[in-house]
Amino acid sequence: MYLAALLGEINIYGRVYEPCCGDGAIVQALRQLPAVRAVTTNDIDTSCQADRHLDATEITAWAGTFDWIVTNGPFSDLLLILDHALECCSNVAFLARLSFLEPTAEREYLLESNPPQRVIVLPRYSFRLNDAGKLQTDTVTCCWLVWGTAVQPGVSVWSKGKAQAQAVLQELL
Repeated sequence: MYLAALLGEINIYGRVYEPCCGDGAIVQALRQLPAVRAVTTNDIDTSCQADRHLDATEITAWAGTFDWIVTNGPFSDLLLILDHALECCSNVAFLARLSFLEPTAEREYLLESNPPQRVIVLPRYSFRLNDAGKLQTDTVTCCWLVWGTAVQPGVSVWSKGKAQAQAVLQELL
């Protein structure tokens, strides 16, 4: 559902790079978009199905020319991966915790010099299982942070119902 909000507001097109593809949920949805010509995938985990198995925190993982970079990367390495993405492409969409927008000492240079043009705030989702095997949410909700040449600036907020309805329309559920 979190992808439905991004695709409901942002026109992803052309050659797309997913540097942290994991189980491929984002890739599968991107490949269904008529405006997307090709999706190149990468994941450091060799058990993941990907075109490349490189460390996205290293510049060697960023070879190629892309129209968009879209990912739900590991939050612990987000800043380094985002730095590479913004150096390599002018259109970038990153799923992050909303707290990433806090201008901490390590992030303030990025947020001041290149703030995201669009922020899409999402309802809180369950991304993982707790010790009891039940879905557990993070303590902070997530958002899509978007930079782009034709991205309309602003902030939008998606309710769970709106995201579910959009996901059904986009056939993502």
